[in-house]
Amino acid sequence: MGASPAEIAALHELPLAEFCDPANLRVEMREREGVLFELYWYTVQGQVVWGATARILNQLIQLAREGL
Repeated sequence: MGASPAEIAALHELPLAEFCDPANLRVEMREREGVLFELYWYTVQGQVVWGATARILNQLIQLAREGL
């Protein structure tokens, strides 16, 4: 099953190792309806990955560093 054009603006294959480099990560605090949360942004090979995708990648990287 391929990527749904209705759900995905673009599909990029990027090396996971570059997401592990802290220099490629930016974390910003945002507020929504009075609740503070962290918003993650990765910039890898000129591509910006943010939102739910960046949060999932960040959690995966943290689990890998902790040895699952």
